[in-house]
Amino acid sequence: MHGILSAVFNSQKVKGMLMSPYRSPKVLLALLLLMGVVLFMSGSTSVQAAPPHPTARHACEEPQDVYVYAHRVTLLAEAHWTKCHNAGWTQIIGWVEDSEADGRCAEVYAVFTNGIIRPLAKACPKGTKAKFQWNEPASDASVYLRLV
Repeated sequence: MHGILSAVFNSQKVKGMLMSPYRSPKVLLALLLLMGVVLFMSGSTSVQAAPPHPTARHACEEPQDVYVYAHRVTLLAEAHWTKCHNAGWTQIIGWVEDSEADGRCAEVYAVFTNGIIRPLAKACPKGTKAKFQWNEPASDASVYLRLV
């Protein structure tokens, strides 16, 4: 953008117009419009959009496979999730599974950057798999697997 503006200001016609703006009102109008477009394009907005359409193309991160082991040997719980970002929304899709009959449950929860903590996806007893899908108007989220 800086290169565009310096090219405009370094042109001979614009330099003359800036010294004498009444010489060419069309050039002045064109310059003001150009500056307005450049400023508009570089500005930011804080409008909250509607959730993205389910078929919209998402920018997705690498899928995450997370495991909880006892003494690095016995698998207690596992979870898999993928985070996608689209139009200011973050979507998390995945599953959690309880892998051990130890009286505890495997849980996954997410803390979104907008402050929302999504309800738990809970799996128990052993062999139970719970699916989850969360959508929030947030730029990102931290996802956690735990045993309770």
